[in-house]
Amino acid sequence: MHPKAVVRNTGPQHRPATRTPHPVRRSVSAGLQRASTRKSEKMRIPFGKYRGAFINQLPTEYLEWLTTIDVREPLATKIKEEYERRLYDQSAIESPMTLRLVDEIISAGVRVLARTHHPDAGGEHDEMVAINTAADWLRERARAKISRLEAA
Repeated sequence: MHPKAVVRNTGPQHRPATRTPHPVRRSVSAGLQRASTRKSEKMRIPFGKYRGAFINQLPTEYLEWLTTIDVREPLATKIKEEYERRLYDQSAIESPMTLRLVDEIISAGVRVLARTHHPDAGGEHDEMVAINTAADWLRERARAKISRLEAA
């Protein structure tokens, strides 16, 4: 044998012939339940542009879209749980949401839509009325939400 040759053990690993019983006997169903929980926590998306990504790594907009389509179980449940968890986490954010900020955002959206839907820009009067009605409705909802947050 050459002095630099490496000997590797490629044979099967030997175990002792006697096995000692496990001190705590657990039910098979409990083991399966734990295994399924661990498996579902690490569930991956099997389709789409995020194929192979873990559910908790998906963008919120994609999760929101996934909740609107028909997805099989148990994937549908995990998607819904992750989306609801993120919504709950966002509601716990302590950053100040002011009525002025919300009004600026809504007004910016109205201005963008008015460029194409205003009657002076070639749009229809009814479309512009619908846009203004929707903006007013959003402002009312924002006022109610902000007043609830300030009261809490």
